[in-house]
Amino acid sequence: MADSLVIKRPRVASISDAVDEENTKKDIEMVIWLRDGVGLSLVNDSLQELAYITLTGIDVHYLESSGEINLNAGINNIQVDNQLQTSLKPVVLFASKEDEKTPALSLAVTKLQTSTKTKTPALSLAVTKLQTSTKTVDIYKRLIVTLCKMTLTMEELLLLHLFKFFGMAQEESDVEKMDENHFDTLRSTSSETQAKRYFIDTLKLNATEFKLSVLTSPKLPPDLQRLKKYQGLFLVQFEDAPVSLDPYTRLHAFETQQFLVDSIAKHYTEELKSQALKLLGAMDFLGNPIGLMQDIQDGLKELIMEGNVSGLAKNVTHGLSNTAAKVTSTLSDGLGTVAMDSRHRDVRHAIKASHDGSSAGHLKAGVRGFAFGVVGGLTSVFQQTYRGVAEDGLVEGLIPGMAKGIIGTVTKPTAGFLDFASGTMAALRSSTSSASHVMPPKVRPHRCCANPAGMLPRYSRFDAKGLEYVQKLCEGGKQERYFAMDTLRSNPSDGMQVLITSECTYFLSMSDSLEPVLKVTHLELYHARHLPERSKYYIEVTKKASTELGIHSHSGGATKERPRVRCDNERIAKKVSQQINYAKSCFEELKQQVIVDNEDENLRLELPGPSYTT
Repeated sequence: MADSLVIKRPRVASISDAVDEENTKKDIEMVIWLRDGVGLSLVNDSLQELAYITLTGIDVHYLESSGEINLNAGINNIQVDNQLQTSLKPVVLFASKEDEKTPALSLAVTKLQTSTKTKTPALSLAVTKLQTSTKTVDIYKRLIVTLCKMTLTMEELLLLHLFKFFGMAQEESDVEKMDENHFDTLRSTSSETQAKRYFIDTLKLNATEFKLSVLTSPKLPPDLQRLKKYQGLFLVQFEDAPVSLDPYTRLHAFETQQFLVDSIAKHYTEELKSQALKLLGAMDFLGNPIGLMQDIQDGLKELIMEGNVSGLAKNVTHGLSNTAAKVTSTLSDGLGTVAMDSRHRDVRHAIKASHDGSSAGHLKAGVRGFAFGVVGGLTSVFQQTYRGVAEDGLVEGLIPGMAKGIIGTVTKPTAGFLDFASGTMAALRSSTSSASHVMPPKVRPHRCCANPAGMLPRYSRFDAKGLEYVQKLCEGGKQERYFAMDTLRSNPSDGMQVLITSECTYFLSMSDSLEPVLKVTHLELYHARHLPERSKYYIEVTKKASTELGIHSHSGGATKERPRVRCDNERIAKKVSQQINYAKSCFEELKQQVIVDNEDENLRLELPGPSYTT
């Protein structure tokens, strides 16, 4: 069924019904069904996409009569993706799937239940409100919100970005500068809100089961470090803690809005405090014993109810490898801190986070971490001694630098070995993961948040793909901005694409997009033009010659090269040539840009005036 919107308004049928026209004319019924749902992208003022919220299968039934308003709404699926480039987990929030493995004894019952009921929505809302003339009291017969079992994975970096996005990073000095009229407006609005009360005959919030994970970030930008200190935020890393919360229920409630909000917040705060033992049992430094017991329980369940011995072995292996990976990772992080080398620690964390979630990726990261630790240990004395002398001088930096180097000689290879052990166990854990431990994929790739003019463009999967290429080709894309991407030749045998950034133009083969066939930096680029020749169309790029084989200019200047790339048609050749020339002009303009630092805001240019002598 396609997306639909149906609105019905009853009309007066006859003269005898005209008496009730005053009551009937307000009756309205609205039905909304959005199968593909809606998506909401959160982009901050730095043109960085933080999260992408997907709501699919939206079903709304609204019925308004002279006596009451009924609203029944449901959302079949909710998913929030972490769109930060350095995210550790791809998905923040999603509806947990039911176990796909059904015991043989209950198979017939399950089939009968499946045939007689529909899929439970991730979020459902049922509201019945009475129509009243008073403005100080709203009367509700029922207000019921139900949330299915969810998995929430919150990363510290994303959490701080969201705090800043929603205005929770306001400094005290900024608060003091607010206009007093704003406080008067807030005071009047607050008094009106407090005067209004809500009578709710049945209020129920069902948000009972969660899988909760918190991931800390090893390194934060300075502004987010200040925000973390300002909020007094302290997080401890844990994963897949099973949290069970009692529903919030109130009967015949007659309270203000603020009182109800405070009551709900207090209820769920107390419920989370009651789950402290489960949260402690899921801590990484303890090896997540709660997760180990859950895996053993699932394995025994499969053995007893299905006679599946391999299922028992798989679940037990997953639990033990998960515990070993977390313990060794915690020990390696501790030794990395003891080494007192911030540069080495940052590179270690980057290597550990470089995996793609697969078994091969974890194993590769472990091997790289071990090699980096061994090399760091062998060169620790020399590097730390040199760094100490260079930063603090010969007298004050020699002995401390040498001491740090000696400590690093032991701790860095040991931390590298533990990284290898952690990566090996993580690879074994990934290979034995069941469906309940697997996250759904992202709904869509990272958004390209800035076009060449610096404006937020409309979402394009083609541009998102080009942005991914920039991240892979340009060492994280921190120095280069994505400008454009296009297909020059669509033939599968010799297909060619062009990727244009603020610094370079890459010509990429369809078969291997990570190895550029031709790379032209805008520093060495003169211009580009389309060139028709013998019913074929080319893009000719004029650049500085990298060898002595270039063509000498008539003016006796530097040698030039003019490589050509064939295109499918003249339109593509013209379009891409214009885009390359535009990127070159933007590059030349950026060279003239004056970047003002925070320390330079108060600097003023003072010109000396004429001197007078008497």
